[in-house]
Amino acid sequence: MDIFDDFEEKYDIPNKIESEAFNADRQRITDLQPQIRTDIPNEGEVMVSGNPYEAAAVVDWEQGDNIYNVGGNCTLVSTSNVLSLCGIEADEDAVTGYALENGLCEYSPYNAPENNGGAGDEQIIQILQHYGVDAQSYSALSPEGSYDAIAQYVESNHGVEMGLNAGYLWDSADALGNGYVNHQVTVTGSVRDASTGEVTGFMICDSGRGLETDACRYVSTEELDYAYLNAGNASVIVTEEPIREV
Repeated sequence: MDIFDDFEEKYDIPNKIESEAFNADRQRITDLQPQIRTDIPNEGEVMVSGNPYEAAAVVDWEQGDNIYNVGGNCTLVSTSNVLSLCGIEADEDAVTGYALENGLCEYSPYNAPENNGGAGDEQIIQILQHYGVDAQSYSALSPEGSYDAIAQYVESNHGVEMGLNAGYLWDSADALGNGYVNHQVTVTGSVRDASTGEVTGFMICDSGRGLETDACRYVSTEELDYAYLNAGNASVIVTEEPIREV
């Protein structure tokens, strides 16, 4: 018997849920107007778009705390975050359960928990489509995967996930691996120099370290040059439609 055959019955895995059912304690983001701020580390006066500070109350910053004991599910948590920002109730348990049930993530009963739950771009796109959200994947080396393009996605209210290298992102040799993509984060905000309009970095939700402060973390383009642009197979997944209401 397939070990996933009874997942849906046992755990009541939800399908698409309309935004009216969205939990009151995970309020919908409604104000995405740019803000002028001076408290971004190592930056002067900047313009922050995407309301990442309010989004921090909605997104999940700790992967692995699911009922399936799946710990390597950063891609699934990032996908849950995008869905949450869309007003669709699909938490880590729901998205991880759906992925397991449908063979859309790595899993072996012989793996350590941290080695289960990984998913590729095509698998993530399938999961998003299951919940009614169409998306596309773009290489970091393509024009559509550039910093300017990512900033424009955020500023026009699209959901964005970024695949990068955790070792460079965390400045941790233990997480470097072979230098290729091994982690996924949710991009919740863009940051531009207030005078020039140049993209200086992004606000992200990073579930990998289990730090509450990583629900709204600033990462500069200098850091992302290593973690994103130079990481093998780096990419972004972008929803086709604007999902966050202004």
